[in-house]
Amino acid sequence: MQTLSGQGSANNLKNQSRAIAVISIILFAIAGLLSGFAVSAFTRPVQQQLANNTGTTLTPPQQKPAHTPTATSHTQQSFPMNPPSIQQAQYIEIANDSTTYNVTAQAVDKKGQPIYSQSITCKLWLTEDNNVNANMPASRLISVDTLAQPFPKEEGALNFAETTPQTQPCNNNGQGQWSYTVSPSIKHGIYYLVVLMDWGGIHYNWSWVAINIKKGD
Repeated sequence: MQTLSGQGSANNLKNQSRAIAVISIILFAIAGLLSGFAVSAFTRPVQQQLANNTGTTLTPPQQKPAHTPTATSHTQQSFPMNPPSIQQAQYIEIANDSTTYNVTAQAVDKKGQPIYSQSITCKLWLTEDNNVNANMPASRLISVDTLAQPFPKEEGALNFAETTPQTQPCNNNGQGQWSYTVSPSIKHGIYYLVVLMDWGGIHYNWSWVAINIKKGD
């Protein structure tokens, strides 16, 4: 009879244990692979979404342009004036409607210094009446828009050049400049050239010079 040895059973047990261990390791490995695939499948869409978000360029909101202040012109405040200074080319003027005469007047302050402002209105006119002050209506002096209308006892015998109208704004140097001819319709005699300077209807003054108008040949 063959006696079964206990050594052989032990070896079988060891072999079985070894096989079980190997199988367990293989199963754990397979489980790990499966879990890895599952995690990869779960995280890939998230990573893809992050990648997509990273590649998206956000357009910043448009900023409103900085406010540019509007340039504002400041008018020089008016102050009392002296009678304007008149510069006259000739004392004798010929009424032939062809000889040109030039007159320049300068606005001056109470100290006799030039006023450099272009907001002064200047007017040159002619009268035979030597009482010039009485022919300066106060209501007209405070209404600058009426200055172009004839004054009392004004002679309409001066024909002004288009570039130098009878009533005009002074230039930047506070000067009025006129070029004109004398109409032959006027009679000869002594007349008065009157220069009025009106600063916005608030301050104004005038002066005059005598001229001798003669008939042309």
